[in-house]
Amino acid sequence: MASGVSAEELKLQLVSEERYLEDRVNHVERHVAALALDLGALVRKMARLRDKGDKIVSSVRDFASAEAGTMRKSLEGLGECLSAVENSQQLQIDRMEAKVVKPLLEYEGVCKKAKEEIRVAHGVWEKEVNKQRNMDRVRFRDPANRKRISQVCSLCHKNKRNPGAVLFPGPHHTFTSPKFRLQSFRPFLS
Repeated sequence: MASGVSAEELKLQLVSEERYLEDRVNHVERHVAALALDLGALVRKMARLRDKGDKIVSSVRDFASAEAGTMRKSLEGLGECLSAVENSQQLQIDRMEAKVVKPLLEYEGVCKKAKEEIRVAHGVWEKEVNKQRNMDRVRFRDPANRKRISQVCSLCHKNKRNPGAVLFPGPHHTFTSPKFRLQSFRPFLS
């Protein structure tokens, strides 16, 4: 952060950012879970409808076996058509489970990973606030000791250049990037 920012201002800024990220993760997690449950219920209803169609096909075939001649051939043709419809419904159910419901259920892992990233970032943020407090304390106690102030400032700035210490997730972050959200939901829409 800039050298003019106090430790308390930095802490407020970081807490605000952390709260925003947690809210985004919780929002996505809650709504994706609800969407997965609703789509799962839809798939189950489609499967029940397919099962009822299978019973109709069975009834038509039983009826066809009791008939003779033209009626039998017509009923067998009807049974084959209904069976083809049921097969296409089964393919639709399988595709919906594989391409929509299963990936949505796997989004739980994405949410857990994002929460873990926030926890790691929180630790980094706390260290940053503590360094800023230390720098403020040194400036307050002995404002004339330029050497000590520059040492603390250089230590603070050196640690900021550490690539592992990310204060704020960049624009690539899972739940803040509209591009990521669009790319992650595109397979469900096709």
